[in-house]
Amino acid sequence: MPRTMKKAVAKGVGASRKELVAARAALERMKHATSFADFESGWQDTLTRVERAWNKTKGAFADGAFAPWRGNHSSLRGTDPLLRYVSHARDAEEHTVAETLSHEPGSIGINPASGRSLHIDELTMVGGVMSIKSPQAIKVTIQPSRATLLPATSRDVTYRPPAEHLGRPLERTDPVYVAERAIEYYEKLLADAEGRFAESRGGKA
Repeated sequence: MPRTMKKAVAKGVGASRKELVAARAALERMKHATSFADFESGWQDTLTRVERAWNKTKGAFADGAFAPWRGNHSSLRGTDPLLRYVSHARDAEEHTVAETLSHEPGSIGINPASGRSLHIDELTMVGGVMSIKSPQAIKVTIQPSRATLLPATSRDVTYRPPAEHLGRPLERTDPVYVAERAIEYYEKLLADAEGRFAESRGGKA
């Protein structure tokens, strides 16, 4: 491969990798979000950065010499449920008013440990701490709030949230897990591209 082409590939890989670093930062915001608005913002930024990484990768490998490699990944983006969903979820977030996340508020269930009736003498909430006085044993069930994926509609086609990736069932289907698998895929794609085509640092042409 000509030296100028190797340098162009290396530059393109570097630009794509910056986008994935930003996607990782957005993912961390999702993981540590204290509100749904913050979580949703992190999700949207992750989708955008992942798609930018792919677009910059396509640009770096636009030469016909890379057509088989690039074509394999382009094809997989259209057939793999997770990659396809992430791509079209970004389109839905960017170009429509449709949402791709659903927020399920948390809840607290207070029930008798046994039987069907419950008598509570006093229930107080101070500083986020709940205190219950009852002559009976009590079972308290706490359901944290959570975000779930919604179907993504892009160009009048609806894509359901993924249940598998690269031929294997997903262990989880929550937004954080799906976003992380997408980032990992493109990180591996870039590592493969760099190993195959880019000029190694300090190497000779």
